[in-house]
Amino acid sequence: MIDAMGAKGALLALDALTGEMIWQVDVRELANCDISMWGFSSSLTIHDVKVFAYGSGKDDKGIPALDAKNGELIWGAACGTQSYASPQLLNLM
Repeated sequence: MIDAMGAKGALLALDALTGEMIWQVDVRELANCDISMWGFSSSLTIHDVKVFAYGSGKDDKGIPALDAKNGELIWGAACGTQSYASPQLLNLM
């Protein structure tokens, strides 16, 4: 499976062999946000069965985590707006 997000907020999961779309989510709708000046330009972070995207949205959907298998929202976290940084994994011990 290949996951990708376009500049206008389309988050896609594609079959790596055929290119067929498995699921699609509009991050603008999901995170309740607008496209910033340079669009959505951060990279996705994929860990286990979760896809993390920077959405710069309001409330607790600034960084949504989606199920990589079906695109359903698992959880979200608040964040600042207008960033182009990619979500980072951190292990605190």
